[in-house]
Amino acid sequence: MNRRERNIRLYALCMFLVMALLPVLGMSPAEAPQAKPALEITGFYTEAEGTLPSSFSSLASNAENISIIAPFYYRLDDKGGVEKWDGVSKEQITILTSYAQEKNVKVLVLIHNLLYGKSGEGKKRSQAVLKDHESREHFAGEVTELVAKSGFDGVMLDIEDIRFKDRDKFSALVKQVKENFADRDLIVAVSVPPETGDLVKGSWAVNFDYGSIGKYADRVVVMAYDEHGYPTKQGPIASREWVERVVKYSTSVVPREKIVLGVPAYGFDWKVDKPRPHYLSYDMAKDLANSRESEPVFSHFDGAPNFTYKEKDEEHQVWYEDRESFEVKAEIARKHGLKGLAIWRLGMEDTAIWDYIGSEFSVRKEKSSH
Repeated sequence: MNRRERNIRLYALCMFLVMALLPVLGMSPAEAPQAKPALEITGFYTEAEGTLPSSFSSLASNAENISIIAPFYYRLDDKGGVEKWDGVSKEQITILTSYAQEKNVKVLVLIHNLLYGKSGEGKKRSQAVLKDHESREHFAGEVTELVAKSGFDGVMLDIEDIRFKDRDKFSALVKQVKENFADRDLIVAVSVPPETGDLVKGSWAVNFDYGSIGKYADRVVVMAYDEHGYPTKQGPIASREWVERVVKYSTSVVPREKIVLGVPAYGFDWKVDKPRPHYLSYDMAKDLANSRESEPVFSHFDGAPNFTYKEKDEEHQVWYEDRESFEVKAEIARKHGLKGLAIWRLGMEDTAIWDYIGSEFSVRKEKSSH
């Protein structure tokens, strides 16, 4: 009997005992307290980014409501393998991993192909990894060795800049990593860009075969944010209607029990009708609104707050995320029976979301094997 079957039988037994005890307690089934829905909460983790704080304080304050963290510490190297990102020491990684696991928070090593300082480098490195069976096997071997040596609970693949012609090769890479983990209690998670349909023209998400990835990965993190972002004019980062469409497509091709909905915890400050906004945390957005004496308005249609202000004769519009907008996305995840939520990123959020999570959900936590 596998773990899932044991859990189902245990749940059934518990429900039987509860129902049997209700008459003894003088309660009808309708009066019985309802169990909170269970969600897994993943937090993307980074060190400080300029004036933005590191994720550690958020982890330390909210560990009881966090299932997994995915530290942004590793990336593809120029030899088809994995390298530690500059500025992070092995000692830092060891301390963070030990701390999280002591708090019963699993740690997935996040491997990305971003922020190399020159255009096209991430795509070039992904091509080297995806080239053929041997290159994929080499990469999977390095990942397996890294996870084993460093005591991680698995891997989060966040390889975003790939070509359409490498679509099937990426799915094969996920399969290879999963096969390498086959005899170990380790997690393979894959982050994918948001999509609202199959092969949508102009979407860079067409480079990812959701169905195949979902077949091999344990978790598929659908990054449902940046509906409006750096390349666009102002607008909600993840509107209610758009997130609904992303989730409906995702659940049509990936088992919903594997889907983790990526939710934003940040904001953008645009000069009106111009791209390349300024990146903000929740606290920065609120401080900006206060300093400009601008009153944020919550758009119930979009499910997110925004405000406007003027600086040097230029109109600005700020869209950001708060507890109320987080609730909108969490309710979508609950309604569609998704596995959980993944927050980009810890340390930027409205801290009130943790009260909401603790009161409305039972956070799934699986003990680390380390």
